[in-house]
Amino acid sequence: MMRKGFSLLLPLLLLLFSQTTIGDEAGEAVKYYIVIDAGSSGCRIHIYRYFFARGELLPTISLPDKKLKKSPGLSSFASNPSDAGASLAGLIAFAMENVPKNFHATTPVRLAATAGLRMVPTETAKLILDSCYDYMSKNSPFLIKREKISIISGQDEGAFGWLSLNFLLKRLEGMVDASLGTVGTIEMGGASAQVTVQIGREVASEEDSYPTTYQLHLDGQTYKLYVHSYLGFGQEQARHKYNEMVTDEQDPCFPAGYVKDATIKSDEYAGRSGGPVVGTGNFSHCKRNVDRLFKSDKMCSTPPCSFAGVHQPRFWESKQSKGIVLFENFFHSSRALSMPNMETGVTVDSFLVEGSKFCSLRWESIKKRAENGLYPLMEKDKDNKLCFSMAYLSSFLGLHCPPLPPHLSCLRREGHRHPALVQDARARGGAGHADRMGAGDHAA
Repeated sequence: MMRKGFSLLLPLLLLLFSQTTIGDEAGEAVKYYIVIDAGSSGCRIHIYRYFFARGELLPTISLPDKKLKKSPGLSSFASNPSDAGASLAGLIAFAMENVPKNFHATTPVRLAATAGLRMVPTETAKLILDSCYDYMSKNSPFLIKREKISIISGQDEGAFGWLSLNFLLKRLEGMVDASLGTVGTIEMGGASAQVTVQIGREVASEEDSYPTTYQLHLDGQTYKLYVHSYLGFGQEQARHKYNEMVTDEQDPCFPAGYVKDATIKSDEYAGRSGGPVVGTGNFSHCKRNVDRLFKSDKMCSTPPCSFAGVHQPRFWESKQSKGIVLFENFFHSSRALSMPNMETGVTVDSFLVEGSKFCSLRWESIKKRAENGLYPLMEKDKDNKLCFSMAYLSSFLGLHCPPLPPHLSCLRREGHRHPALVQDARARGGAGHADRMGAGDHAA
């Protein structure tokens, strides 16, 4: 059955119109909006500043120059939900420092939790969110409402990401580049992965009966989307399942010479927890092991399908959808290895080639290269994850049916920060990102 969509008239902008106006020195209406993106590995806070220039109907939005992430994710409090709220203390302190004091009382906070908390039992997740509300309402000066602290569904997450990117690219109906068609999105998070593509008019009626169909109503236009969220197939969850699957101390998904640090207790990327781990640096063997994570006894009842029996028609060939953009862990892993052509055309094979090259290096060589600045964009202490990451990402992309387009763009999730996407970032970028996080405020 087709899922009821959200009626989105640039949700953040609607929210902004409803807030109390405070004038700045120039007489313009200045406001702030706080978004806490509660992901599986931690919570990120984004602070948006915006104002309405005299005579303008739409606000000017400044992108967040500063943001902060605090770990662990809210789902880690499943055994002690009442402690979850206090984990936000650093984020609230950050917001109090970066939102002027005279704006505190009128600045709303939106906390949107994603797949990590979707995997927690419903009642436990509610207790965790209650704890967040209790803590923020008692320990922050901001505008806190319980209904603004919630879990968004996987389909909402996929649809909001698609909306944000196509808004920024000006590909939506009525925008300057609408004739180019929309782009599809694939986001690889920590606990889930989302695939979102506009359904072509030629097959739109055929898809209405499927649960993967999502209607998005925006500014008088209706977009029919294919959205599927693969819960449990995010990269961190995949590594956790891989660790449970591995019984041998020799792990091909670590470079040769890697030995697990016995003092590490909670990093799934350090290797299995049941004993010693020694890397062998065999990328092809690593990928064969990773491919086993996608095996499923679920049948494809409505072909064509991707893995796990999930219906997925030939949307890549739609006249309405032009190209695929990869987000989140696709971007972070590719950037860490300085993969060429990230913006203009990576391929599934690109992940295989770069992963194989990296995994074939000895661990001592990787550490020395990192010390000498040969991996300038690699996150600190994340070099042990990349061999597995590249194998997993290539497997995920390679299992889609039909095969993905030959050229993909690999961008960070905060698309508004990518220079190729934004010509007018100050006016539009923040709205695009916050649409994704705040769209649930205006459900039809």
